[in-house]
Amino acid sequence: MTMTFHIPTLQASRLIPSLSSSFRHFSIAPALAVKSPAELPKQPLTPWVSFYTKNFPAFKKSYPDLPTGEVMRKVSHEWAKVTEEDKSKLKTSFLKETEIYVANMAKVPKE
Repeated sequence: MTMTFHIPTLQASRLIPSLSSSFRHFSIAPALAVKSPAELPKQPLTPWVSFYTKNFPAFKKSYPDLPTGEVMRKVSHEWAKVTEEDKSKLKTSFLKETEIYVANMAKVPKE
């Protein structure tokens, strides 16, 4: 006696991987990009980010066993202690860099 099994169409289609899932890791998006991120001007760092990037390595070295979040908290507390005069210098620098950034972005062709 011969046994035959009936597999519904929906289940049979699940057995065969779809073409899109087979090539999911390929992307044509970079080939279509007009400007690569390396060619675009970078936004200036805010005063806080500038302070953080300058001081984080020293704090991490001082507290090697603390998780990154705790080290960030310590840097943040230190930022709160920075005088308004020093913060205004950082802000002035940020505003100048922002003007340069806006001028450079105006030169980028829009397509």
